[in-house]
Amino acid sequence: MVLGLGGALFHALNHSLMKPLLFFAAGSVLHAAGTAQLSVLGGLGRAMPRTFALFCLGAVAICGAPPLNGFASELVLYVGLLRVAAADSAEGWVWASLAAPALATMGALAVAGFVKVAGIAFAGTPRSQAGLAAHDPGRAMQAPMIALGAACVLLGLLPGAAVPLLQRAVAAWDPALPVPALDALLPLGWVSAAGLLLLAAVALLGALFARGRSPGDAALTWDCGYAAPTPRMQYVDSSFSETLVGLFDWAVRSRRVPPS
Repeated sequence: MVLGLGGALFHALNHSLMKPLLFFAAGSVLHAAGTAQLSVLGGLGRAMPRTFALFCLGAVAICGAPPLNGFASELVLYVGLLRVAAADSAEGWVWASLAAPALATMGALAVAGFVKVAGIAFAGTPRSQAGLAAHDPGRAMQAPMIALGAACVLLGLLPGAAVPLLQRAVAAWDPALPVPALDALLPLGWVSAAGLLLLAAVALLGALFARGRSPGDAALTWDCGYAAPTPRMQYVDSSFSETLVGLFDWAVRSRRVPPS
């Protein structure tokens, strides 16, 4: 009970950092390109590299991938659900058995959604003049995004730093509830160690890759016979998500409008 409540509060705390970061990144795109319509964007990764990097950080965090704060909070949620499922209460077992796969499904859909946004808006080449004229915002708009991104990294590598705050929140939620130490129920030190090892491995691989490359290594990829593809040959938002929408058409009730 305590771990589940603490995990929910920790998850809410992390979402208060990840979601504003993503909203600020979307606002930067709207400010720079004058539109938020994915189908007319493209190539923003080169035009807005800082915004792209911060957007990717927020997307990775909210999808629950290590070593950021979304992974830490979802781990606490999963462990709390498993503890409830292992308890003797039949009602708790049923709810936990439904909540765990629902949480996993939402994570998978989040990955698909953010890969779509990153691929359509930031990858490829600009599809319109709005994309060609885009640029990173000024420091005043970048500073809040950098602060939120740093907080996502900090709570991902050091989730135990939030334990005292969560202890007080759980105690305030139900004063009659006995509150054991959350870090005793779920030792978070190994999360920090695993995150640091993962970052070190990524940094090492990046350094080896950069060292092994030379200017003469650059070459065109297989272009299927199109030496100079145009923006019209790129995937757009609807074609990218067509398969996923088709799988869940029974739930989303999508409406198809043929071209006129």
